[in-house]
Amino acid sequence: MLRVLLLVALAALVAAQPVRAQDAPRRVRSAQAVRPAPADALRPLRDVITLRNFDPQEEQWIFLVEAAPPADSGFAYGTNYFGDRAKAAAFALPDGLSEAQVTEINVWFGYRRDGLTNQTYRLEIIEGTSDFGPIGDTRLSESFLLADVNADADFDTDEGPTTHSLIQPVTVGASFFVSVDFGSYGAADWGNTSLTSTALLGRPIAEVWEQWTDGVWYNMSNVWNFGRGTGTDGAHLWIEVIAETGTGTAVEDGADELPGEVALGANYPNPFNPSTVLHVELPARMEVDLRVVDLLGRTVAVLVQGPMDAGVHAVRFEAEGLPSGLYLARLHAGAVARTRVMALLR
Repeated sequence: MLRVLLLVALAALVAAQPVRAQDAPRRVRSAQAVRPAPADALRPLRDVITLRNFDPQEEQWIFLVEAAPPADSGFAYGTNYFGDRAKAAAFALPDGLSEAQVTEINVWFGYRRDGLTNQTYRLEIIEGTSDFGPIGDTRLSESFLLADVNADADFDTDEGPTTHSLIQPVTVGASFFVSVDFGSYGAADWGNTSLTSTALLGRPIAEVWEQWTDGVWYNMSNVWNFGRGTGTDGAHLWIEVIAETGTGTAVEDGADELPGEVALGANYPNPFNPSTVLHVELPARMEVDLRVVDLLGRTVAVLVQGPMDAGVHAVRFEAEGLPSGLYLARLHAGAVARTRVMALLR
């Protein structure tokens, strides 16, 4: 039986072409979210950094317009009738770093109305600075379901973060924004959700910007004045970025010689549940495309797409949420193609 399955897999490998996924709302904590990670026996050539402007030990705040939801909640932080549609927090890499790869974004939603079905929000990474706002290119734009966020209708309850693991790492420069865009909505959707913030700081801040329905971004230091003249109050949004610096690959400790040829080593463990590690061997720096496809040739994960240095690299495939069965790891490195059959066993 296994031989038959392997023959089917090899036939699909030859005949099928990857199918590009449609831009549909993705479930939060989706099992499609994969990124390279070193095996225990490998020495990573990267650092993981956490970026945030708030103190996670502080009390969570949600500003309410009226006494109780769901009439309207969120004030400047969520969907309400003031004409705001998106909130963005500015981030800056540590001094000396000009580039990093964002792999995960955590957003604290303080409130979510019960009974939501098809309402969505977009998570975006936008180039820009805290001085001038999100005015650069959009590096990421993914849609998610509001019904999936980690929050409930009890706005007095401290909520944990909603984790967005990116399908592919997103390269950012020294400064950028993360935006939560609720889009245009009518009165029926007022108060669907809100973002958590700190209490008012009593001083202007430049890290938080808001986009109104006119499409313009506004520095909230100049708007959140509450009738007291120029901006005097500010509050940080609870948005956290996990990023990696360096190559994003790993090389075996003590490896004195480069591989003699391109190779895709057997994944371990195999069968696996829910993750396994593949090893890519490269004799020189080259363009690499490593992806996982099902037996119909449809791409379920793109693990690596871009240049990789010479050496032995470990890449982890997370298959949480995928059904049991055979999957093919396809490696294209330069003019060389390699394939491995992997078995996911629930």
